[in-house]
Amino acid sequence: MGNQITRRSFSVADTAPSLNEFLQNISLKDREIIATCILQNEYIETRVSEEDDFESDYLDSDVDYSDIPRDEDGFTKSFTVFQPHEIREFFENYGLVVINDVLDDEDLEDSIKECWDYLKRQNDKIESNNPSTWDDWPDLHSFSVFQNNVCLSPQICKNRENLKVYQSFWAALKSTRLNVDVSKIGVIRPTRNVKFTDNSYRNIPKWKIQCNLQWNLHPKTFEKSKSWLGAPKEFLNGIIAFTDINDDDGGFCFVSGKKVDLMKCLEQRRSRNSPCIKIQPDDPLINYIQKVSLRSKSLLIWSSMIPSGLFPNDSSNMPMFQYISMDKCDEGLSPLIKYSWLLPNDFSRSKLGKRLHGIDSWKLY
Repeated sequence: MGNQITRRSFSVADTAPSLNEFLQNISLKDREIIATCILQNEYIETRVSEEDDFESDYLDSDVDYSDIPRDEDGFTKSFTVFQPHEIREFFENYGLVVINDVLDDEDLEDSIKECWDYLKRQNDKIESNNPSTWDDWPDLHSFSVFQNNVCLSPQICKNRENLKVYQSFWAALKSTRLNVDVSKIGVIRPTRNVKFTDNSYRNIPKWKIQCNLQWNLHPKTFEKSKSWLGAPKEFLNGIIAFTDINDDDGGFCFVSGKKVDLMKCLEQRRSRNSPCIKIQPDDPLINYIQKVSLRSKSLLIWSSMIPSGLFPNDSSNMPMFQYISMDKCDEGLSPLIKYSWLLPNDFSRSKLGKRLHGIDSWKLY
């Protein structure tokens, strides 16, 4: 394509009418670059200006949410979307909750395919069945929203307005009027017994990521709002698992509020030199990490007040997942990507999707 969009050449101030015709013909990769620019400007220009007092409706600082229960197969205890009271109770007790089977088999298959398609858009040399092409890997394991490269593949967009995903957040938030953000996917390379095309098995320690534990709380606005990027209340994060994620595979981890005073730890570690509060590898908090094991097609929801991150992969498996966040539509998490011309040409929002993205008002229903 002759007119390549780059992060530097696109300005959020550009208006939809002037871009509308052009955007009908640009690549999905370029749409994702534009969406990423909008997302980052949204965080920087809007949320850091909020000055509301912090207030937590979701978690009590005295709640005991450690020692997450496991089921008989070793996965984190989970619920169905038809158990809203149990979902809410578990979330209130532990600060996170897992809901089973939010995707059907077809959605799962398409999601996995689109993860590989996205990787190919970032590096056209990557081949799904050839690990020798995996050295130059996109950064899909950072928790920082400032390294949040948006994925706009059709099925990934569809997952953001999935009814079961919405109902799960609804149960945890105790609200039906929600907004959804637009975020990225995660794909973590295996590091042990990786099978190559010559049928050899190799350990690849250089592919192992560091544990990147952090708080999604912006230090610049901590004194004013004590919440994530200036939002007046903590919001809820989520991961939709496209593969089983076991304890050795690399996946979500967090620090419990039972063994440490989270608010005291937060105050001690906040820094004005970083867009988020990162926990260093030698920080004693690392010793209190707990892992969350997920079945494929399940949704993990957790509070932004929990120190969280990804732990290293020490297995032959490749975890794949999608990040997603929701909040009450009038409290802090403004919808992103309102412009339909940024979405894939073969995707159109559902009635629910238009409400979740702020296109249609919930007050009309």
